[in-house]
Amino acid sequence: MKACWLKASVFATLVFLPSLVYAETTEADGNALLRNCQTMVDLHDSRDDVNRHDAGACLGTLTGVISLFATINKGLDPADQSCVPDSVTYIQAARIVVRWLKENPKYLNSGPGSLVFIAMRDAYPCK
Repeated sequence: MKACWLKASVFATLVFLPSLVYAETTEADGNALLRNCQTMVDLHDSRDDVNRHDAGACLGTLTGVISLFATINKGLDPADQSCVPDSVTYIQAARIVVRWLKENPKYLNSGPGSLVFIAMRDAYPCK
């Protein structure tokens, strides 16, 4: 019973916490995540004419979800776990998320936290 409660708590945190980053906007889905993370990539690639708030929203979502991986993994089946190496930078994570979202547009209406988790899990599955 305790394990089920932990899984439910972790899942709820994963799904709802990153949405708080988007509290200032009307969007909280994959479309906003794609726009924001593309902006972060553009800013990193020396485009100064971008909305830094959007880039910060992506960074906030990435930080929130990636920092939860150690906790989240404990409650998941091994096949569903993500083992992101400590050496992965947030800009690398943003590029992974942008690429995954462009390759999987049917999920753009989903929540940003779960999309980051899935993109990173696909890029870094646990072995």
